[in-house]
Amino acid sequence: MPLLAEQLGVEIFEEKLNDLCLQWLIDNVYAIREAATVNVKKLIEKFGVEWASVAVFPKVFAMARDPNYLHRLTTLFSINVIIDAVNTDTIVKSLLPATTNMAEDSVANVRFNVAKTLEKLSNKVSP
Repeated sequence: MPLLAEQLGVEIFEEKLNDLCLQWLIDNVYAIREAATVNVKKLIEKFGVEWASVAVFPKVFAMARDPNYLHRLTTLFSINVIIDAVNTDTIVKSLLPATTNMAEDSVANVRFNVAKTLEKLSNKVSP
């Protein structure tokens, strides 16, 4: 998908394929969701953080409020992958607040993954 996105350009990709690509993040199959997080990271690397702030982050962060705990976990898995494609400022202003907002989730596995994500975020911000 990232190669196709690069060839099509930002405008056509957003118009035709962005929603489909982000829809894979809530697929019923874990392997599809996992591959989708990698695609999102590669798209951010191609199109930049500014693009991601408008086209990707709002949709990924909205999953943090989804009634399905698997979608909430996918938010955290996405953040863990996205970390490597963004700068420290984006981590502090976007990824960290999105993660801390999930700290009081009703599902223990989500809270556990919040802790793991916070550890990775802190290592990236202050190595």
